[in-house]
Amino acid sequence: MRRMVSIVSLPAVRRWLLVALIVRLLFVSLLSGDRYYFSDARHYDQGAKQILDTGGLTSRYERPPLYAYLLAGVYAITGPSFTAARVADALLSTLLCLLIFVLARHMFAERTARWALALSALYPHFILLCGLIYPTNLFTFLLTAAIAALIMVKPLLPRALLSGVLLATAALAVPAAIFVLPVFLISLAVIPKTAGRKFSAVTLFLLAYALVLTPWTMRNYRLYGRFVWVQFVPNTVLPDFNDLDNRETEVINGFPSTTDYKNHNPHGSEEDRLDRLALRYIKHPVKTLTYALSEMGHFWALYPDRLNTLDHDYRRSAHQADPRMSLNGERMWPLVPLLSSLVMAPIFIFSLVGFWFSRSIRSSSHWIFFGVLAFMTLGYSMITAEVRYRIPVEPCLLVFTALGMQMCWRQLVTQKSRRSEKKSSVPVC
Repeated sequence: MRRMVSIVSLPAVRRWLLVALIVRLLFVSLLSGDRYYFSDARHYDQGAKQILDTGGLTSRYERPPLYAYLLAGVYAITGPSFTAARVADALLSTLLCLLIFVLARHMFAERTARWALALSALYPHFILLCGLIYPTNLFTFLLTAAIAALIMVKPLLPRALLSGVLLATAALAVPAAIFVLPVFLISLAVIPKTAGRKFSAVTLFLLAYALVLTPWTMRNYRLYGRFVWVQFVPNTVLPDFNDLDNRETEVINGFPSTTDYKNHNPHGSEEDRLDRLALRYIKHPVKTLTYALSEMGHFWALYPDRLNTLDHDYRRSAHQADPRMSLNGERMWPLVPLLSSLVMAPIFIFSLVGFWFSRSIRSSSHWIFFGVLAFMTLGYSMITAEVRYRIPVEPCLLVFTALGMQMCWRQLVTQKSRRSEKKSSVPVC
């Protein structure tokens, strides 16, 4: 705690945190207080109201629980208010900027951390998340906190305990946290010097991880009659390797077949068992590899090429289900590919430069970051990949970007200094 207070007391840090908060609040102020813009927001809003009305989530709720509880906490203070929820997300996003600074300073240096803080304060994706009424912002913060605990906490057992709790809590916001679970286990199993300490760390991590998830897992087992990982995933959401022709249409249109399936099977069927879902991939290894490589392109696209709420018919149907769903905003989207590409292209380039230089600075932390990026990419590419799914690991990307920008700037300054020295050393006739 003292360390965080001393960090916040730094003038440069305070200035950039203030900039981050002001930019996010300004963005929130431009949005309608009684409208939402991403269709899934309706489900979390309904879940929050269920919690306030009944003291918990009913059997009708099938999403991860954590963001609904966060909304319920906000609503308990302010009443049902999208603006209040967005302000809470703005505060959380500002704390994320601070966390990115702390991580970057621990891994590299103060100067790199300032670059990372400035980037995160003005990063468009982090700002946009504050307006969606969606769990990605919460997930991004918790996942980054779990990574920070894994990298920064010095005593091994407290590191295992805290990172296990935080990663499991992140999974209660977005189940995709399971994709990076191997990175945490490998880190805890490799870094300690003695086998006994490795075993103790991994065991404690898994115990903490399981205890956090147990209450929600038991609730799901009672509801669905089978093991469900945080959220009910219908088999229709996963790729059908016997018929991939209509996959892109399904994704863009918001999985209409899944909606129909849920209407007829509200608690799923035997086809949704984890072993049967896994067999889909096992039976089609070549198609699985081809499909995953294709989805990686969507995951690392320069702009959001898949957003079901951009489809006019989908937005209209969502508006009919809940009039608070906004039908406006399509006029701006033709500009999004260009603007997003202008931002993301240099970020990708500088992040590659930063990753290259990081190899010789602090290898363990550097490889943990790389592992998180790689495993999240692989996990989503096996299902469905979109740019918005990449945002939770973009703090890792921005730290590499900050290092790359700093190193390039240092090279420019050094070269300029050398040219000046050579010029001054030329004898005057």
